[in-house]
Amino acid sequence: MLLIWLFLIVSCSSDQDETTITDANASKNSFQTKALSKLESLYNAMVNSQDYIDYDDAIESFVAKMKFSGSSSQIDTEAKMLNWISTNISSTGFTSYIDAENEWNNIKTLGETAILNNKPFFTELSISTREDYVILLPEIEIEPEVEPTNACMDLCKDNFMASMSAAAEHFADSGIEDAEDYQIHGNGSTFSKGLAVARMVLSVTCRRIGEEYQDCIIDCL
Repeated sequence: MLLIWLFLIVSCSSDQDETTITDANASKNSFQTKALSKLESLYNAMVNSQDYIDYDDAIESFVAKMKFSGSSSQIDTEAKMLNWISTNISSTGFTSYIDAENEWNNIKTLGETAILNNKPFFTELSISTREDYVILLPEIEIEPEVEPTNACMDLCKDNFMASMSAAAEHFADSGIEDAEDYQIHGNGSTFSKGLAVARMVLSVTCRRIGEEYQDCIIDCL
């Protein structure tokens, strides 16, 4: 297809060049739309499956029990996160560190099941772009509960949206990178752990951003 396109550009007149380029761009856009439609279709099938719903619910429950309000850099690996819980177990909602560890291991098991049952999605994800994935994420569609009524609040919302966008991009990059690795090595356990950490960090980060926005709004009153 590329060779044909180049040949037409060299062979045709300037008017035909414009038509050819337009047609080529339309074809490219059509291909990208089809690819995104496929990714979106597979994504929707996955997130609506009971496997994924159980997995997502388990993560949200885990994050709620963590009661973590610090920087995500403190918990952005499994080792860091478990160490933080162990050190701060009395301020969490877990009955013990073993309780937290068991819940985390269950999340990884649920995640591995969701991965195995949705391989076509992760195959498509591994060859997708950050932009393709970000627009599918429901977490990033969160709108602030209080709408701005002055310039100070407008700035609060701008910062909120920018922070949410950055969180989504980080999550998407991590997911695509892990999906690529999964296609190469096929290690579902490793992929499940990486996916769970990224999803946990996203949830924690979104909660923190929401709280910061509310504080910002209050300061503007």
